[in-house]
Amino acid sequence: MNKKQLGFTLIEIMIVVAIMGILLAIAVPNYREHVVRSHATAAHSLIADQRVRLEQSYQDRRRYGDAGVCDVAMPTDKNFTLTCAAPGNQAQTYLLTITSKGAAGVGANGMAFTVNELNARQTTAFPGAAGLPKNCWITTKTGSC
Repeated sequence: MNKKQLGFTLIEIMIVVAIMGILLAIAVPNYREHVVRSHATAAHSLIADQRVRLEQSYQDRRRYGDAGVCDVAMPTDKNFTLTCAAPGNQAQTYLLTITSKGAAGVGANGMAFTVNELNARQTTAFPGAAGLPKNCWITTKTGSC
């Protein structure tokens, strides 16, 4: 008497596991790259918004700050820290810096961008990018702006 086969053979399970491994090998790096790009876009937006606030404050006060600190309060963000320096007695210049504050493995970790009163943008750190600092805000590890 012939019994009907129930379940899967070992070879069938191994084939499924191999296919899943190939799909994951393709999907995970693409996902990580997407997360890094989205965090870079968020950082660019946050620093650009803060630059506008500094320029609005300058229109009112005719200076960016006092005693090396900018007049505008820095916003809080869960992924980034914004700092601003306004050196000199007249505080006619500033350097606005945004840095990531994530743990290792988080998409935002390792990013740092700056902008000054002349709107000179610079990338000082970016995960996977080479040839830094670069005189623009890069968005990918290939170094494209």
